[in-house]
Amino acid sequence: DILNEYITNMVKDTDKTILQTVESRKNGKSFTFTEHLKGLIFSLLSNQRDWSAIHKNRTYIEKVFFYFDKNLIKKQDSQYFIKELTSHSLGNRAINEQMKSLNYNIAVLERIEKEYNSLDNFITRYNPQKVAELISSQKSQYKLKQIGLPLALEYLRNVGIDMVKPDVHIVRIFKRLGLIEENCSEGKSVLKVIEKLSLESGYSKVYIDFLLWHYCAEGYGNICCENSNCHKCVIKEFCVNPSISINSIQKNVCHTHRNSTYCSFLKPAYYNTSFIHKEVNNIRENSKETITLVDNNKIVQEIEEYLSTKKINDIITTKEFKEYLSKTYHRSDGSYIPSDYCYNRTNEGIDYSKQPHYFLYLKRGIYKYVGKNYNFTGIVEQNPRNKKLI
Repeated sequence: DILNEYITNMVKDTDKTILQTVESRKNGKSFTFTEHLKGLIFSLLSNQRDWSAIHKNRTYIEKVFFYFDKNLIKKQDSQYFIKELTSHSLGNRAINEQMKSLNYNIAVLERIEKEYNSLDNFITRYNPQKVAELISSQKSQYKLKQIGLPLALEYLRNVGIDMVKPDVHIVRIFKRLGLIEENCSEGKSVLKVIEKLSLESGYSKVYIDFLLWHYCAEGYGNICCENSNCHKCVIKEFCVNPSISINSIQKNVCHTHRNSTYCSFLKPAYYNTSFIHKEVNNIRENSKETITLVDNNKIVQEIEEYLSTKKINDIITTKEFKEYLSKTYHRSDGSYIPSDYCYNRTNEGIDYSKQPHYFLYLKRGIYKYVGKNYNFTGIVEQNPRNKKLI
C-alpha cells in the first residue's frame, strides 16, 4: 500500500501493459502465435537497458517488425532490424545476435505449436518456472537463442502469465530489504519470495513486480536504483542495507585474492552491510586493514547466466566476455577472466580440480564454449608456460 500510494502520486508515466495482459488471460483470452512472437521480441528488447524508451516507442517497434507477422519477419535480413532499432536508440548489447536469431527462434516456436497444437497449450501445460526453464536451458530441445531465465519469464509475462521477472531492479531491492541472501541463486530465490508475498498479501505476482520495479527503475520511481536515493525512500525503515559511503575504502584485493591490480569497487547492492560496517571500523583503527570483497560463487552464477544465452561451440572473445559481464553486473572486468574457466588452460592461484570449466582456449583472446560437462583428456597449460597433464 505504501509503494502503491507513492507510485500513484509520484510516478507520472507508469507502464501497465503487463498488468492488463495478465488480466486479459485471467478473463479467458487466448493468445495467438503473433502475440507470442510479439511477447518474445519485446522480452529480447528489454535486455539490460532502460525500458522507458522501449515503452515510448512501442508503435514504431510494432511497425518495424511488421506487426509481428512471422512470414514477413522471416523474409527480412537481420541487418534491417538492427539498423531500424539502433537508429532510434532502441538496441542493447546483444541486439546483433538477437536479431540474427529471430528466424531460428520462430522455427522453435513453430515446432512447439505443432507438438502442442498451440503455444498457449505449451505455456499453460506446466508451471511457469518449468516453462521458463524449458525455453532457456541449454539442455532443452525448446531452447530459444539469446534467452536466459529472466528473459524467458519476461516473455511469459508478455503473454499473460502471472510471474515476476527477476531482473537487476528486483534483485537489488530484495537484497537491500534482506529478502534474499547475498550468496543465493538470484532468479530462483526471487521467485520463491514473490510466491510467498503473493500468498500472504493476496496480490498477484505481476502486481508486486509492477510496484517494486516502478519504485526502483531509472526513468520511473528512480529510488532503489544503482545510485540509490535513500533520502527519498518511503520504506527505508525496512531496509537492512542502506547506502553506505565507502569512497575512502582502498581497493586492493581482486576476486581471487591474487592480484590487486584487477580489483575495483563493487556496487553497494552486493555488499553485506554488517561486514562493511565491521571493516570500516577496522580501517579507522588501522589504516593498513583491507577489505576483501570477494564472492567467487556469485561470479560463477553470473558467468553461467551469461552462458545460458550461448550455444555449444560458440566462439567467445575475451573482450566480449569481460565487457558484457562487467557492464551487466557492475564489477571490474578483471573479475571475469575466461582463462580461469578453461579445460586446457589454468592460471596461478586457481584450483583446477575445484574450478568449473566451460571453455577451450584456442588462441590469445579467443575461446570455444564447450559446456560444463565436456569430456576433456588433453594437456593443461598453466600460467601459460608450464604444460602438464591434470
